[in-house]
Amino acid sequence: MGRLGLAGLALAALSAGAIGVGKAGESTPTPITISFNTPAAGARTPTPRPVIRLTQTPRPATTPTAAPTATAEATPLDLEFEADDWDGGFYQGSGEAYAREWTAVYGAQSEYPAGILTFELDDEPTSEVLFRVEGLDDEFPGKHQIALEINDRRVYEGDSPFASFGGDFQNPEWTRVLIRIPEGLLEKGENEIAFLSLEPSAATGVPPYFLLSVASLRGDDADDEATETPAIVPQGDDEEIEIEPSGEDDDGEGGDGEEDDG
Repeated sequence: MGRLGLAGLALAALSAGAIGVGKAGESTPTPITISFNTPAAGARTPTPRPVIRLTQTPRPATTPTAAPTATAEATPLDLEFEADDWDGGFYQGSGEAYAREWTAVYGAQSEYPAGILTFELDDEPTSEVLFRVEGLDDEFPGKHQIALEINDRRVYEGDSPFASFGGDFQNPEWTRVLIRIPEGLLEKGENEIAFLSLEPSAATGVPPYFLLSVASLRGDDADDEATETPAIVPQGDDEEIEIEPSGEDDDGEGGDGEEDDG
C-alpha cells in the first residue's frame, strides 16, 4: 500500500475513534536539520481523497498566565502553553493519535487555517525572548508552506520547520522549534503569535495539514533548563527559525544572501 494510502486509512480510523496508540509520554521526537527557503512557486497537488467528518474535542476554558510577581522584583517571563491553547485550528485532546494532544492547522481556505496563541504581558520585554513550539508536518512529499506572525507582523514565510509524519502513530517524530523573538516585537498587554497555513486547500481531515502541540515563552533570564521536558523531547539542540527584527525586507539592502562570497 502506498504512503498516502496508509495515512488515509489511519486518518479515517482516527475520525471513527478506532485508533489505539501509545500514551502521550511515549513519543520521542527527534530534532532535524531543515533549510528554510523561499516558498516554491505553485502549490502541492494532493491526491483526491474523501473528506473525513471531524468531531472536535471541547476546549477547557483556560488561559495561560505568567508566574506570580515577586514582591521585591519582577518574575522572569516564563509562560507555558498546552495544545488546547491554540485558537483557529482543530483541537484533538484524546491522545489516541500522534501520541499526544494536538491542534491541527489545515489549508488556508479551510475551517481551520491557523494556530494562534493569545497571552498578556505585564511589561514590554527589554531583551530577546525565546519561544519554543513542538509540531509535526503532514505525510505529503515536501513541506507545508506556512507563515509566522507576531502581533500581526509577518516575520517568517516558507517551509514548515517540523518533521514529516512517517505513518507511525505510536512514535511520531515531533520536532521542537526554537524561535528567538527580538526586542520590540512583543509589547505590554495582549499579544499574539500565529502560525498560518499558506496552502490553497479547503480540505479537513486529510493533507495538507500540520500539527501544533505544547509551547513555551521565556525571557533570556528565565531558568530554561529547569523547565525542559526530556520525557517528551530529548535534550539537545532545537531546530531554529531565524526571524528579522524588522519587517522591511524588500529595500534591496542586504537580504538572505548578504553574507555570501562574491
